Amino acid sequence: VLAGRSSLDNAVLTGESAPCPVGEGDAVTAGSTNLGARIVVRVDAAAEKTRVGALVAIVEEALLRRPAVLQLTDRLARYFVWAVFAVATATALLWLPRGPEVAVERVVALMVVACPCGIALSVPLAVAVALTRAARAGIYIKNPDALQELRRVSHVLLDKTGTLTEGRAALVRWEGSETSLDLARALEEESAHAVARAFAPVNGPRAVRAVSEVQEVPGQGIAGVVDGKAIRVGNRTHVEGVRAVVPPDLEAHAATLAAEGLSPVYAAVDGRVEGVGGIGDPVRGDAEATVQALRGAGIRVLVLSGDHPRVVAQVAGRLGFAPEDAVGGLTPEAKRDFVARLVAETARSGSVVMVGDGVNDAAALALADVGVAVLGGTGASIVAADVVLTREGVAPLLDLLKGARSVHGVIIRNLGFSLAYNVVGAGLAVLGLVGPLLAAVLMPASSLTVTLSSAFSRTFAAPGPRRREA
Repeated sequence: VLAGRSSLDNAVLTGESAPCPVGEGDAVTAGSTNLGARIVVRVDAAAEKTRVGALVAIVEEALLRRPAVLQLTDRLARYFVWAVFAVATATALLWLPRGPEVAVERVVALMVVACPCGIALSVPLAVAVALTRAARAGIYIKNPDALQELRRVSHVLLDKTGTLTEGRAALVRWEGSETSLDLARALEEESAHAVARAFAPVNGPRAVRAVSEVQEVPGQGIAGVVDGKAIRVGNRTHVEGVRAVVPPDLEAHAATLAAEGLSPVYAAVDGRVEGVGGIGDPVRGDAEATVQALRGAGIRVLVLSGDHPRVVAQVAGRLGFAPEDAVGGLTPEAKRDFVARLVAETARSGSVVMVGDGVNDAAALALADVGVAVLGGTGASIVAADVVLTREGVAPLLDLLKGARSVHGVIIRNLGFSLAYNVVGAGLAVLGLVGPLLAAVLMPASSLTVTLSSAFSRTFAAPGPRRREA
């Protein structure tokens, strides 16, 4: 920074939910968002030389190291063809004493009725139908191999900011008069700061107020005149700048808010502090239920975050995490190394699922057995992820795991139908009970059965209709 003072949102890179104040001489990372006043910066690195560029390079390298897709149906079909050739040879030798014509008829009937089409279609059809239904349910599966990995999940790693939390500053709690809150909101509408956006009123009618003489003090707060009243909103230093005294009850509330990991913001009206609010990143409404459901399925759930360890510990504590299962203060590179190490340790016992939304999660998403990007994720996280959720919250993760198990069931059913048909049909052909003409009529039965089995499967259930608010 060459000139000016402001605050930056670095959440997309570091996972830090709180704005970071900067002034002359401070470093600014490419990818951060300026939330306050104008600043002049000097560019020291661009493109791939920036930290964002380095993270993208990590993602590309990780994607290139992914193993090649193993096609189960190709292997089965290949083995099946060789098995049919072997049985056909044995059939010819068995019926040859009855005459060459009889032997040829039996072999032709066997080769016609023993069709590998059903086996070859079993997996692709089941997966294609599942991908379509998953997309309708707001779950976009980019890598079909993820369906196989999701059947044996042992660990789920969750980012905090934007994943377990909503990823935005919000007024979580307010203590004091509603009048002071309304006046504070009217004043904060004149600012683009993250704290100002947190004060944005909920849906509903609100009074139109006259606001003038607005003055924003970087790093402290905002002041102005609202409906003829002198209003100051900001930290304690800011409101005490006009010798406003914080009442003991509001001082106690502010201490409680700080202990909960919220940033206290005071509102003074005509020199008297009449309210204090707690600004924070609210936890998603479905986070606790989702975490409990994952644990109930025998999956170990951990939090990996770049946010301050104290903030991570407080959020994790509210969701019932043990202290050792919530790790904060991680750089993107540290997240990457953590995931890579865990994937190596659990290669035989289960798969590792990483869930995140930011550039700082991209490398970890790419290295995990399955990377899941949540709604609102950045471009880098979407590129690196195997699965992209387009529904709000983390609850769709449960639908993803359930759907993956259902797909496996459909695949087993399809293969069972196809193999049973071929065993019975081949046996009848070898015994001479099915001739070439009847074999030609029966041949499509295997493919038709697999098609109907896949079409009528219920792998990913579409979300129910949203209730309209009156």
